[in-house]
Amino acid sequence: MAYQPFPPFADWRVTYDPGVVDRYALMLERARRAATPQQLDAALAEALRTAAVDTGALEGLYVTDRGFTRTVATQVAAWQSQAEARGPGVVRQIEAAIDGYEMVLDATTGTEPQVSQAWIRSLHATLTAGQDTYRVYVDAIACYQDQPLPRGVYKTMPNSPTNPATGEVHFYASPDDTPAEMARLTDQLTSPAFQQAHPVVQAAYAHFALVCVHPFADGNGRVARALASVYLYRNPGVPLVIFADQRNLYLDSLEAADAGRPDQFVNFIGERVIDTVAAVQQSIAAPSDDSATLQLAADRLLGLARARFDDCGRPDLAGITGVAAPAGAEAELVLYANGSEPFLAWQRELHPTLAQSLQQRLDTWVRNTDAKLVSPS
Repeated sequence: MAYQPFPPFADWRVTYDPGVVDRYALMLERARRAATPQQLDAALAEALRTAAVDTGALEGLYVTDRGFTRTVATQVAAWQSQAEARGPGVVRQIEAAIDGYEMVLDATTGTEPQVSQAWIRSLHATLTAGQDTYRVYVDAIACYQDQPLPRGVYKTMPNSPTNPATGEVHFYASPDDTPAEMARLTDQLTSPAFQQAHPVVQAAYAHFALVCVHPFADGNGRVARALASVYLYRNPGVPLVIFADQRNLYLDSLEAADAGRPDQFVNFIGERVIDTVAAVQQSIAAPSDDSATLQLAADRLLGLARARFDDCGRPDLAGITGVAAPAGAEAELVLYANGSEPFLAWQRELHPTLAQSLQQRLDTWVRNTDAKLVSPS
């Protein structure tokens, strides 16, 4: 096999319903209007720092957890000492990532983001300012070796990884092809079709295409997540936050996009946006309409189930409905599908953040429902 170029945006076939994301965005906009400037600044700074902390952890630069991330995000006074306890240089790496996300935020202040090759290279240099070396496999000595990390410049050596379990190579663009591929990427990000797309789809495509090229020796994931945040900062006004404990879901959805099924990756990005919007709204402590929030949770649950049935090859599954249950019922939210046992959930499992335990239960329910449809009793 060889490098598979990312498709033009107009040929990136995605089916995505942004309805729930847009309703969360409206909820956040109402909260922003009701908040004080101090409340709003603190909530948005927390989201930015959360994205910055976990973007490095996703690449294995250091280990984090939700508690440590929150400590840094809320700027607790002792966060630097806690960070250094996790390894030398962690403070530098986190501070560089924060600078990178502030650079992204600055890029969204105009009508249209000014994303150029020079800007992407500068973003890489900023995000990796806390990292001096990267690990590379050297054929001549048959082992890994730390080498100086070139910041802000495209790769000069191939960086296509080999799966140690299968021996299969995942090909990225060659060093010779990288400048032309990055020029093609920036052209796509200014194309009319891209500019008319929903921000979640824009973010997913920008991330996916950059990772396909893998233009830098290291730090490509950090650049891709920051680049995706450019479009999400425009609307609904938050960065892309992916927690380290969501890494497996993240990589699975990227692999699906690589295999020509981008819907799963777009839906993953959309779910992370909903989580971040809800967290910012909660941080602002704005009052919310309980019944409207419950219905949003029901609609979110229904969307998650439909996406999973899509993955099973049943996008037109008949009879699936999601409802907010009446007061006093066994659960607050219920899914029904074709005679299967109902799926029960609670609002707190979907709002403000999506619980992993709910996702696991939902996966099991979808598989069991699908099996009944294939082999009815």
